[in-house]
Amino acid sequence: MKVSNDCIALIKQFEGCHLTAYKCSAGVWTIGYGHTAEVKEGMKISQAQAELFLLSDLEKYEAKVNKYGKYNWTQPEFDALVSFCYNIGSIDQLTANGSRTKDVIARKMLEYDKSSGKVLAGLTKRRKAEYDLFISGGRTTLKSGMSGATVKELQTILSKKGYPVGNIDGSFGGKTLMAVKMFQEDAGLSDDGIVGSKTWSALDNSDVVCSVKEYSVSKHGNVAVSANFRVKEFQCKDRSDSVLIDVEFVKSYLQKIRTHFGVPVIITSAYRTESHNKKVDGISSSYHLRGQAFDIVVDGKTPAEVAAYAYSIGVHGIIQYNTFVHVDSRAGKYYARNDNGRVTKVNKF
Repeated sequence: MKVSNDCIALIKQFEGCHLTAYKCSAGVWTIGYGHTAEVKEGMKISQAQAELFLLSDLEKYEAKVNKYGKYNWTQPEFDALVSFCYNIGSIDQLTANGSRTKDVIARKMLEYDKSSGKVLAGLTKRRKAEYDLFISGGRTTLKSGMSGATVKELQTILSKKGYPVGNIDGSFGGKTLMAVKMFQEDAGLSDDGIVGSKTWSALDNSDVVCSVKEYSVSKHGNVAVSANFRVKEFQCKDRSDSVLIDVEFVKSYLQKIRTHFGVPVIITSAYRTESHNKKVDGISSSYHLRGQAFDIVVDGKTPAEVAAYAYSIGVHGIIQYNTFVHVDSRAGKYYARNDNGRVTKVNKF
C-alpha cells in the first residue's frame, strides 16, 4: 500500500523544508523534510533533492506500516500512520505489535505528544491532525443544503440505524439534519448537525440505534405503540399524515405513568412538523420535532404529581407547566417549572 497526497501534505506541513542542514531538537543533523541519512554539517540541497529524499524516506515508513497488513488499513488510516511513523520511527509500540484494535490505536496516537517528558504544542497539533485523518474514513464533511453520493451514503447508514431521514435521495434537507442531530446526541457528540470526522467515525463504529419510528396515521393510526397508546394520539395538530414517535420512551415511561395512576393520559402535543412548530412559537431545537417530546395531562392529577412521578422513574427531560407536564427523551437531564412563561430550573421534583 502506498501513501496518498494527503499523507505527503501532512508530513510537509509539520516537518517543514530546510535546504541547509540543521540540528534537530534531538541533536541529529537533518535536511529537507526531516531527512537524516548521511546528512552532515554545512550540507545544502535543492528543492528537487528535498522532494526525492522525502519519497525515498516514505518507502521505508510505508513498509513499517504495511507489515501490519492484517488490519486492512483504509487509505486515511494508512496515511495517518505513515505520517506518525515518519515522525516517531515505527508503529510497533503504538499498535502493541499488532495486538490493539483500531479504536485503541487511534486513541493512543494522541498520547505521543511529548519530548523528554514535556508536552510540545507542535506535537500535540500533529497528533491531532493524524488522529483526525485516521478516523475520517476519507469522507467529506457534510452540512445541511449539500447533496450528492456521500449524502446518500449518510442517509443510508442513518436509516439502517433506525433514524428517520425521509427519502434516501442524496439531498441533505430538514429530515436528514434532524436525524443527524438525533444520532449525534445519542452517540454523546455535539449535536451541531455537521457530519465531520467524529460523526463519521461514530456512524461506522458505534452500535447506537434509534428508538424513534415513523408512521403514517392513515395507515397505522390504530396500531398500538404500547398497551394504552395508539399511533393516532401522537399526530401533529396540523393533521399531517406522517408522525414520529419515540417508541421506547412511550413503552418505558408514558405507559408507566398511565399504569401508575390508573387513569387516562391525554397527550396535548407530541410530534410537530416544522411549520406547526413555528406556528406555536416552538424553539428550533424542540424535541417535539424529533418525536421525542410529549405534553401530557393525567386525568384528575395535578402537574406537580405527574412531574414528581416522572422524575421518580428516571425521565431526563421534565418541565412542569401550570396545566400540563412536558416530558422528553433527551440524553442529559433538564428539570424546570414554567409559570406563565417564567422558567425556573430545579434539581428535582
